[in-house]
Amino acid sequence: ASFMAEAIMSLPEKRRAVYQLKREVGLNYEEISEQLSISPHTVKNQMTMALRSIHRFVKGSLGIIAIIFLR
Repeated sequence: ASFMAEAIMSLPEKRRAVYQLKREVGLNYEEISEQLSISPHTVKNQMTMALRSIHRFVKGSLGIIAIIFLR
C-alpha cells in the first residue's frame, strides 16, 4: 500500500470518513455534515486535523526511508 493509503487508514474512523467523503467522493462540508449528522464546523475541524495527520505520517515515513537509504 502507498504511504497515502496507510496514512488515511491510520486516521480515527470519523476523521477518515470526513476525509474520504471530501477527497474521494467529492462532497462539500455541508453535504458531509448532513450525511454524518455533525456540524459543518466539526467537518472543517476534522478535515484540518486529517490533513495534518496525513502530512505528519507521510513526512515521517519519508524521513525513515531517507535514513535507511543514506546509511
